[in-house]
Amino acid sequence: GALQLGHYDGPWNPNEDFKKINAALRYSQGDAMDGLSVTGLYYQSSGGLITDQPARAITGGLIDRFGTLDPTDHSKSLRYSLSAHLDKPVGDNGRFSLSLYGIHATMTLWNNFTHYLDDPINGDQEAQNEHRDTFGGDAAYTLHSDFGAIMSDTKVGLQGRYDGVFVTRQHTKNRTSVLDYCTLEHADGTVTTYATVDTFCNADHARLLDLGGYIQNTTHWTDWLRTILGAREELYHATDHSDVTGTGGRGDQWLFQPKLSLAIGPFAKTELYVSWGRGFHSDDVRGVFGTLPGVGIPLAGGATPLLAATTGGEIGLRTDIIPRLHVHLAAFQQDFRSELTYNADSGQDEAGAPSRRRGIEISADYHPAPWLELNSDLAFTQSRYRTGDLAAYGLTDRYIAEAPKFTGSFGVLVNNLGRWSGGLQWRRLGPYPLVDGLALPESKGYSEFNFDIGYELPHGWRLAATVSNLLNSKDDAAAYYYATRLPGEAVGGIEDLQVHPLEPRAARFTLAKTF
Repeated sequence: GALQLGHYDGPWNPNEDFKKINAALRYSQGDAMDGLSVTGLYYQSSGGLITDQPARAITGGLIDRFGTLDPTDHSKSLRYSLSAHLDKPVGDNGRFSLSLYGIHATMTLWNNFTHYLDDPINGDQEAQNEHRDTFGGDAAYTLHSDFGAIMSDTKVGLQGRYDGVFVTRQHTKNRTSVLDYCTLEHADGTVTTYATVDTFCNADHARLLDLGGYIQNTTHWTDWLRTILGAREELYHATDHSDVTGTGGRGDQWLFQPKLSLAIGPFAKTELYVSWGRGFHSDDVRGVFGTLPGVGIPLAGGATPLLAATTGGEIGLRTDIIPRLHVHLAAFQQDFRSELTYNADSGQDEAGAPSRRRGIEISADYHPAPWLELNSDLAFTQSRYRTGDLAAYGLTDRYIAEAPKFTGSFGVLVNNLGRWSGGLQWRRLGPYPLVDGLALPESKGYSEFNFDIGYELPHGWRLAATVSNLLNSKDDAAAYYYATRLPGEAVGGIEDLQVHPLEPRAARFTLAKTF
């Protein structure tokens, strides 16, 4: 069992007064090959919420770098779950596994992204509420077979998940007042005002059922050749009904997902591999059935699918040919039927144009001494829309907003140097476009250093210190570009940079006892 109580104010103005409870309880018997475990989890939190703020409000002195134009923005969440996992051997060469789970979760976010753009009198704050019950499971049987020197493992399984969701949006003021009207901004910039229904601007009951049957075979043909073949058939069924518009819809979609991996080696402590496969992400059913305006793919771009297929491939190399140095190099490409894009007005993702990501990833770790490790992870990525008709999606070029060109980290770790341990890590998020279809404006990303040190005391005690953002970087952790309106500004607002800063240098000290 475990229990954690937390309170956090942070550098924000006003303080977040964020409180949370984490609890876990687990019963288990047996082992990983023949055993049972049952786990209960609980989480509850509530506190202030500092969203991204207009850069001009900071430079103009309306708020400081860690301030907010709407101090009543807030969040509240609750989640508890019960899960069970069973593993049993079947005969001499088989193994059966079963997992079952149930989750109840609620969340409310009070956000004011655009301030006075749509409602110049009471502001644009909205309460977004979600109540979700989830039930699911995974049953699988694995059979090990030997055909002479050939070793094979075949796994057959079925996964299922059901979600019952009630999601709403309300127009609020200062979080305490629910207004009796709503605003809706259209693509041409015009705003429509309409009356609420039972205080709701949107209120949808969605039912989602995801069933997936799969088979996977791993075969070691020789000590230097391994293949992994897999196939999965997905059935996704969804219904939605809007209490506000009275409209709804139902539908289902099948998606076949083949997968293949081939590994050759090791030769001279080096292995080559190639992988290819198909997967998916699901889209908001309110956009699929048209019950929530502005969430689906533009009509000129086609209908929004329940499942947006993604197909990807990767070729890579792993090597330990240099003593004490491990290197992993991979080149990849991923094609998405539709890109999920962020809508600041609704505070959620929407389905958009088809896209492609391709790049190179490099990771390495070097151990010049038993107690010292140098490691790095670098990823260089090109992200572009790949539709032939950019205008159908309201795009002028192929650049994807919020898609970084580079992410990376480098670390120096010390472990078991007598009683000492610790490390220094550098993290970097590279530049990325801020507007879909445009190379500029662009965020420069961020960079930060984090440091930690620990010392083992006698009798199971340990003393540790962690310093985050060691050099007190003033970079922004996130940046967006969209229209907002501050008091006194012209109707229609100003297209501007919206930023959320990295937290300043902070230290945490820990004294722990191990029994």
